[in-house]
Amino acid sequence: MGDVPDSWKAATARLSVSGRTGTGYLVAPNRIATCHHLVEGAKELSASLGGKALKASVLASDLESDVAVLAFEGSVDVKPLPLAEGLQGKAEFRGFGFSAEAGTPARAFDGVVLNPAARDGKGRRAIQVYSEATIKGLIPTRQGFCGSPVWVDGAVVGHLTMELGESNDLDQSYGVIYAAPVDALPSLLDVEPEVRAISPVAID
Repeated sequence: MGDVPDSWKAATARLSVSGRTGTGYLVAPNRIATCHHLVEGAKELSASLGGKALKASVLASDLESDVAVLAFEGSVDVKPLPLAEGLQGKAEFRGFGFSAEAGTPARAFDGVVLNPAARDGKGRRAIQVYSEATIKGLIPTRQGFCGSPVWVDGAVVGHLTMELGESNDLDQSYGVIYAAPVDALPSLLDVEPEVRAISPVAID
């Protein structure tokens, strides 16, 4: 499927949350999306985006969808990522995230959307995806990739919610992981994001 475009990488943020590492992505000016469970109760929160270190705070968060929106002050020369609508079946995806391991670079990963209307191990609405990166050890850490954006046809369909390596009903040694759908984001944002209809090539 090829590498992740530079503009997508630039819009992906490395988050530091009370000493833990996570990932987020720019969805509107000064607004970063990530996982609710990553930032819940956070006392210290910062982001690295567009080559800048930024102080961030939780603007809105939703437990049921495992989606949160962060706000930061200042400006970055980065274009927000469009949110997708219209994901209906199996499709190829690409993703990008940050490892919690010191000195480890950000990593791209790819795979196939198996079920866009699934439930994760905690009963939340989720997109079920498959990626060989979890099997081959290309993304070896449990932490850091939470909140990593997942792209289909050039727009974000969701972000990883089950930390890679975390046990759940579908053992991730088989390469199955989950992402939170982005359809919960617009109601949490105080500005209107770009929403783009997608038409991915169907996979049997």
